Amino acid sequence: MRELRNAAERLALGLDAALWADAPAPAPQTNLAEQMAAHEKSLLAASLAAHGGSLKSTYEALGLSRKALYEKMQKHGLARETFRDD
Repeated sequence: MRELRNAAERLALGLDAALWADAPAPAPQTNLAEQMAAHEKSLLAASLAAHGGSLKSTYEALGLSRKALYEKMQKHGLARETFRDD
């Protein structure tokens, strides 16, 4: 998990972008807040997908409270149904 977090941070900062062929580097005209929001959204989406849409597994893996996960999902327009396996 730590390696994934470190890789995601490097990607969000535009470092090591060549290692991620399918991931776009952050646009240079975006400010830090926009880049961090995009990074947070991608981490949430990746974790939700990895856990098959299970919110409990997701918030435990990310070290968030249930309420914080719900708030972040709403902020970024992420729906649980999009990531469910069934």
